[in-house]
Amino acid sequence: MEELVWASSFEWGYQKHPPLPTWVLYPLTIVLGKAVWLTYALGYLSVVFTQIIIYLLLKRVVEQARLQVPINAPFLAILCTSTIAYYTVRGGDYNHNSMQLWSIAAMFLFYYQAWLVERANEFSISWGYWALLGLFAGLAFLTKYSVLVQIAVLGLHFLWAGRWQSKYAWGGVLVAFVVMMLTISPHVLWVLGQTKLQQGPLFYVSHSMAHAGEYTDLIKELLMGFLATQFYRTAPVILAICLILYVSKKSLRRRESNTSVAEQSTWWNSLRPDDRAFLVMLTLGPTIISLAIGLSLSQQIEAKWAVTFYLPIGCLLWIWMKSPIDLGSIIKKIVLFHLFVALIYGVVVGPLASQMGRQSRANYPCQEVARQVYQRWMENPEVTKGKPLKLIGGDGWIAGCLISNDPVSQGLQMKVWIDLDDKQSPWVSASDKEQAILLITGESGRLVWQGENVEKIMKLIKTSEYHGEESVAWTTKEGASPVKIHWAILPSGRLE
Repeated sequence: MEELVWASSFEWGYQKHPPLPTWVLYPLTIVLGKAVWLTYALGYLSVVFTQIIIYLLLKRVVEQARLQVPINAPFLAILCTSTIAYYTVRGGDYNHNSMQLWSIAAMFLFYYQAWLVERANEFSISWGYWALLGLFAGLAFLTKYSVLVQIAVLGLHFLWAGRWQSKYAWGGVLVAFVVMMLTISPHVLWVLGQTKLQQGPLFYVSHSMAHAGEYTDLIKELLMGFLATQFYRTAPVILAICLILYVSKKSLRRRESNTSVAEQSTWWNSLRPDDRAFLVMLTLGPTIISLAIGLSLSQQIEAKWAVTFYLPIGCLLWIWMKSPIDLGSIIKKIVLFHLFVALIYGVVVGPLASQMGRQSRANYPCQEVARQVYQRWMENPEVTKGKPLKLIGGDGWIAGCLISNDPVSQGLQMKVWIDLDDKQSPWVSASDKEQAILLITGESGRLVWQGENVEKIMKLIKTSEYHGEESVAWTTKEGASPVKIHWAILPSGRLE
């Protein structure tokens, strides 16, 4: 919803995050409208592109094993990785975490490609790979600053692998750094300007990571919150590994070649030792570094920030895998596994959650909220002048529901004045404020949308001649708290 709201202008940055995901979405909304399906499609396309890039990376790793590992080993690793929760039930989330996947995957690929050139000849360097590494590091930075964690992982590998001893490698680092800085410099200058005004993404980051409680509470949150969440979100990968091993063993029994296969080395052991270390660092490094940051600096680390932390995790299959395999059977089993998980997830977050009164964004009644609010707008032509809704002031998330269900222009002619705050809404001009405006905020039980100016907005709503409250059932459970939408229509010129 946030991205649909922000997709109203090109900016060098937004108050909450860097600009790249909005840059991608904005031109597409001009053609296709501000529809929710578009964000889901882009989210899953990001996952697909990421899987393709990681496949290319693992393929290069396998090639260094000199035919001791089957050529389809990278594909099997991707099949395992495809089951991780961040790529399935959360893959459709068009946010800055999911949209950072492909750029970080490309960073890893080009870092490895540059390393291969050095391993082949320590006195040579591939400037192109280093430049591409810098470019994609810059694009990842323009998506979310958490890329610094993955850059730290590559930096640690650079030291561990002894690359720091080569002046050619340092030359490559310099090239990557220059390209990255050229890529991000306009955004960095914008951030510096915002920081001088005591606003901007750095203030959001510091607020998000601040922990005001006791240090023991922080340790508990990191272990029982962040780390435990990573275990169950990556657990489907372990299930997929077990499924593939089961299928391969059945194939083995059919071929009756137990003795010959038992003597074979696992695919993992057939890899180069330095490549094994590289994959381990990419898979576990981001989590370890994040925990270290949280513990050493007393910072809060949210579980959802780990979306990009496990890109090559499917290669864990190689630790136990030996030939032969029945690739066709494995693909069918993994597809059925995906369908089964999708069905269970759909039932749990859909009808089951609704019957139990569980409120979440997954079952938020966007369409009904939008229908009722639009009805109120049309019922007051004396203040709206019979014109369609074009400016919404107040809560950005509820406003996102309205623009994504706009029956007039698919949200293309609609702008959101987030919390009536100009710095959060640079796309709202002075002339926009001269028209009639819909003010909106909402609540449901313990959940209240709290923007910076919520008290001001509620005061304006209550003192408006045209105001009201809509009550929309969030779930089907009897007695469950409904969504309460407070709205008001202000005539043109009332707000400046």
